[in-house]
Amino acid sequence: WRFFLGSLKTETPNKSMDKSSEKTVNTTIKTVEVVVKNPPVVKQANPEEVLQASLIKMASDFVERFGSYSNHNSYNNVKDLQFVMTANMWNSVKPKLSARSVQKYSGMTTKVVTSKITRSGNSLVEVNIETQRQESKEGVAQPKIFYQSALVMLVKEGDLWRVDDLEWK
Repeated sequence: WRFFLGSLKTETPNKSMDKSSEKTVNTTIKTVEVVVKNPPVVKQANPEEVLQASLIKMASDFVERFGSYSNHNSYNNVKDLQFVMTANMWNSVKPKLSARSVQKYSGMTTKVVTSKITRSGNSLVEVNIETQRQESKEGVAQPKIFYQSALVMLVKEGDLWRVDDLEWK
């Protein structure tokens, strides 16, 4: 490894000055050689670890988006998640969205606190997620903050993983 210490500094003479006012700048460059005897070892993640991390991230993102909503936006947050749901999950969610009527404002914000895989197979993964939720309602000054667990079932359909079930506990 080589590091260069110091800097180059040059000055250009002003054209309006006469030759006697020109300055010469001496510059020194210092070179330092550093030998690394024990370089850090970087552990390569195996494909299984990468897949598990991706599935945990997918389940966590799903829970935050699915669990954060407002009745004034027609539950678009849930509709936007249709592409990551199985047909089974979407068919169970869809009727609940159209049955809701907009009256007084009601909204929920969900943040994932922790998440971990509790069961894993070739085409099925169960992720337990702990959340902090904040419920706001029209006419209520302070939002209600509470903690709630969610169990997310992911299934592999072809090459894609999709959410097949979400159970709030």
